[in-house]
Amino acid sequence: MPDVSGTTLNSSTEQFDAPAAPDTSSAAILVPWYAREDYSALREVMEDGDTLPVNYDEWLTQAERFLARLSRGGMGIVRVKLDSHAFRSWCQERGLKPNPHSRTQYTHERAKNALCDRNGPRF
Repeated sequence: MPDVSGTTLNSSTEQFDAPAAPDTSSAAILVPWYAREDYSALREVMEDGDTLPVNYDEWLTQAERFLARLSRGGMGIVRVKLDSHAFRSWCQERGLKPNPHSRTQYTHERAKNALCDRNGPRF
């Protein structure tokens, strides 16, 4: 199975502009997305890189199948680019290990920052 965060923008870990009751019509699953040219480096950076498919094409096939199942189920999907150098630096700055938990945090932070940049700050 591909690496996906499995949480939504309306989750309890994201406190910005959260509605009182979850609105599943606007919920989206955030998915760390890898570029072909960076895939090998990402596998080396991540603690669990050996659990990911050996090559990018295999990962992409699995990821697209998984996202297609989610889409058929009505889930919104947001692909969040994960760059090996930026992710490694982000982890080092925060004293985190590059593992699935920090990957999810990174994905959420990037999505939140992109949303705030596009729509302005929300309080």
